Amino acid sequence: MFVKKWWLSRPNIVHIPGIKMSLSSSRLGISSWLQLIPENRAFYSGKWEPSLSGKTLSVLNPATGELLGSVPACSRDECEISVNVASISQKEWALKTPDERYSVIRKWADTIRQNIDSLADLIVAENGKSLSDARTEVLSGVSALEWYSEEAKRVFGYHIPSLRSHSRHQLIVHQPIGVVGVITPWNFPLSMITRKVGAALASGCSVIVKPAEDTPLTSLAVAYLGVEKAGIPPGVLNVITAAGDDSGAEQVGNGVCTHPLVRLVGFTGSTK
Repeated sequence: MFVKKWWLSRPNIVHIPGIKMSLSSSRLGISSWLQLIPENRAFYSGKWEPSLSGKTLSVLNPATGELLGSVPACSRDECEISVNVASISQKEWALKTPDERYSVIRKWADTIRQNIDSLADLIVAENGKSLSDARTEVLSGVSALEWYSEEAKRVFGYHIPSLRSHSRHQLIVHQPIGVVGVITPWNFPLSMITRKVGAALASGCSVIVKPAEDTPLTSLAVAYLGVEKAGIPPGVLNVITAAGDDSGAEQVGNGVCTHPLVRLVGFTGSTK
C-alpha cells in the first residue's frame, strides 16, 4: 500500500463532528497582524507594494475555510525588481560591522519572542497546526536568530604561513556572496525563514523570500518585525508572495533560482 508522506503536500484537514479543530480567527490574537500588514501588499523593493498586475491571493484557514486575508499574486516582474534592489542594498549591508549586524538580528529575535502569542495564533489560523506546536516553532525561530546573531561576530578569516618562505603569508578572508534566494514550505512558515534568512544576514547578504502560497501572512508578519521594528535596512529583506493557480509561484520560484544576481538559493519543499 502506498502511503503519501505528509510533508510532500498540504493535507486536507477533516472536521470531526464533536471536536473543534480550530478557533475562529476572530477569537485568535491575529487581528493585530491583519491590521499591521498592509492588505494586498508584499514587501519588496524596500517598501510595501501591491502586485504589478493587481492580482491577489486569498489566504484561508485550512480548518474552517474562513478567509483570513489576501496578499499580492506576484510574478517574475516583481522578482526582477526585488532582486535588483536587493543587489544594491546588499552592498551597503555588507559594509556594516559584525557588531552592527549582530545588533539588528538580535533585536529581530527579541521582537519575535515578544510577539510569541500573536504569532503562534497566526500560524494556527493559517497553517492548521496545534497551538503548542506553533509556539514551539516560534521559539525555534527565535533560537535560530539568536545563534546567527552571534555567528555574525565569528566570521573569521585564516592566516596560513607559507611553506616555502618565512617572509610570505597567506590570508583567507570571507566575503558575502551577494543576494540569497529563500524558498520556504507551508509546514514551518516562521522557523524556515529565520533559519535561512538569519544565516544570510549574518554573512552580510541580502535576501529574497518566496513563501509557500498557503502561509504567506506569517512570512509577512515576521518581515514586518524585522524591517519595521528591528531595523533591517530597506531592500535587504524582501518577501514576494505568489499564487500557484496562475503560474505566478512558478515564475517567482524560477526567477529566484535562475536570476544571475542571485548567488545562492536556500530551498526546503517539493519541486512540484
